[in-house]
Amino acid sequence: MISLNKHYANALVNYCGEKGLLEQLSGQAVMILNNNIAPDDVSDELIRFLAAVPSKSRAGVLRRFVEMARRRMGLVETQIITAQSLSDGQLRNITKRFETITGKRLDVTAKVDPLLIGGVQVLAGNILYDESIKTQMEIMNRNMKEALIYNAK
Repeated sequence: MISLNKHYANALVNYCGEKGLLEQLSGQAVMILNNNIAPDDVSDELIRFLAAVPSKSRAGVLRRFVEMARRRMGLVETQIITAQSLSDGQLRNITKRFETITGKRLDVTAKVDPLLIGGVQVLAGNILYDESIKTQMEIMNRNMKEALIYNAK
């Protein structure tokens, strides 16, 4: 089933690349996977494509398509995690800063984790940038314990 998903997804990526629809249709695919789109908002191209895919394979094909499309567009799936909700401007500023740091375009989703206390964690692909208060406190705690053990000798 994995190779079938890849085959269909690759065909859709190539089609979208030729027609200039990669960003639009990958965005719609994400919204379909998240059950966050009205059927009337799905493009005819994507509807026709999905009609040709076996129903049991559609979700897997869409996930694979989104992954391949992001790679083709040079996007890195990124989570920005903070202790409190960010305004649109704050999210844009953090996104721009990390696009500069990584040298890549980021496909960002914001997440709130009150346990961070403050600061920010940015998970870009498989790389974690951690400037959270929680982590800084854990590092200080570990350093203090090491200092106590060292001084006790």
